[in-house]
Parts: sequence; structure tokens; C-alpha cells
Amino acid sequence: MRALILGVRFMTTALAAEATAADPPKKEKPLKAPYVERISVKIFVGEHGLEFLKPHGGIGAYHKTMAGKDCLILNGRELGGTQPVKAKSLITDSAGIVWLVTADTRRTETEAGMIYPCPVVKAPAPKNK
Repeated sequence: MRALILGVRFMTTALAAEATAADPPKKEKPLKAPYVERISVKIFVGEHGLEFLKPHGGIGAYHKTMAGKDCLILNGRELGGTQPVKAKSLITDSAGIVWLVTADTRRTETEAGMIYPCPVVKAPAPKNK
């Protein structure tokens, strides 16, 4: 009886592992206009050092010039109910370019939905010590 129970457990575990390995990877939802790329955001929370919240990834975004400044417009619904995107936060775009947010940004409601219009500049390259 004991051997039968162990045999059933082994078969169940083997079948579950096989089913997990055969599952296709999850695909991201397609972007809706006007969003053209997926970015990740590290929101700055430190006062005296470089302290960041856990990165938020897979957020729809697009570049736009507003009042003569380069901005990344982030999808507010995908970023969720997080705190404002603060100055010194880092945004990494789909090409791997890191952008530095230059001013605090609050979520704004538009006819297209909630957005975070973040004024950005390219982050300086890290200094080699």
C-alpha cells in the first residue's frame, strides 16, 4: 500500500513538472496608442543617498516635447497607485537608455486616461573609480 501511494505521488509530481515545462511563456499585453514602448521605473525615495523603491517594469510610455523639455509620458494605470514619480528617479527605456527625472511628477487625468508626464534628461554615465 505504501509503495502504491509513493508511486502515485511520484507520477503526479512528474506530470506537474512536465506540464509546467510545456507551458508557453506569458506574453505582455500589446501596447495601446499612443504608448510605443515598455519602460521600467525606479522611484527615488532617499534624501541623503541613492535609495529607490523596487523597480516597476512593463509600463507603457512615449516621448514627447512639452514646453521645450523632453518628457516621457507614462501610463498611469499601469504604474498603479504609487506615489508621485520624484525628481532623481530613473527610467530605463526599451533601448536600455537610462533617463533621469528632473522634477517631481504627479498623476494627471486626461481624456485618454491617467498619465505621469515626467520631464527627463539622459542620465550621466556612472563614474569609474
